[in-house]
Amino acid sequence: MRFSERNKTVVGVSGLVVIAVVLAVALNSGAIYRSLTSHGYRAAFPEAGGLLVGDEVRIGGLTVGKIGSIDLDGDHVTASFTVDSGARLGALTGAAIKTQTPLGKKFLQVRPSGDGVLEPGSEIPLERTNSPYDVAQVLADLTTTTGQIDTGKLASSLDTVATTFADTPPALRSALDGVQRLSQTVASRDDALRQLLAGANGLSGVLAERSGQLTTLISDGNLLLDELYRRRDAIRRLLIDTTTLVTQLRGVVDDNRERIGPALAELESTLDLLNSNDRNIAQAIHGLGRYAKTLGEAVGSGPFFYAYIANLVPTNLAPVLPQLLQGGHR
Repeated sequence: MRFSERNKTVVGVSGLVVIAVVLAVALNSGAIYRSLTSHGYRAAFPEAGGLLVGDEVRIGGLTVGKIGSIDLDGDHVTASFTVDSGARLGALTGAAIKTQTPLGKKFLQVRPSGDGVLEPGSEIPLERTNSPYDVAQVLADLTTTTGQIDTGKLASSLDTVATTFADTPPALRSALDGVQRLSQTVASRDDALRQLLAGANGLSGVLAERSGQLTTLISDGNLLLDELYRRRDAIRRLLIDTTTLVTQLRGVVDDNRERIGPALAELESTLDLLNSNDRNIAQAIHGLGRYAKTLGEAVGSGPFFYAYIANLVPTNLAPVLPQLLQGGHR
């Protein structure tokens, strides 16, 4: 059966299916390549610690994979990740969540250890993993906790304590007076403290939103510094080569000073001779041009030309030949 005789509906559906399969493979080519060239593992952590899907997996500072998923598994968190097939993981391999940037971006550090091989699909237990200390989260909790303190009640309590111990010995009374003044100072600065903590919270939020831009800025700064270092090395090599060339030229001049001096003197005398005969050379060039023009006109009339050479027989008779001919006719 010829192609034109086939069912067009079946052909169209088959073509759409093929196109869909090709697009799916093209869009997931990265994942397919990683699945063919890497192995999957899991690691259990007490908490996620800010680790996100897609974060890097590193061994010895080199990126060897990515985080595939993070799931809650009972009282702990399980992170699934991939590692390039070329990396060797021992049976006692550990893992830790580390901070990549000052703004809190994390990565998973894998620490190969032990004899044998950690089989693909194995899980690193809690005993060989640890989560980072999240400073940003602690500061956020401090802001929330401090904001919930009733400074008015705190100041009233401290005033009551100071009043109760008013009849105590002078030393203790001075200490309590200091506590009372401290409570009054805290109460008077309550609004300022709240505004400060609110501003700090807002600043941390803005920095968290701009973490990607700051990371890009730092990376570009590193590239710029690397380029400046390379240019510095190139300039340094250029200066070294130039110094070497000057040294060699100085040696050549010193070695050939007796030859170079007379040569320069002869060249100077030649230039003086040419300068003194400049007018004669110009006149000769001008006359040569006129001669060449006249010669061109003479030979342009055919395969012959007439030439006159003074004081040479018989051409020296050319001026008087007409007179002689006229005398002969008489």
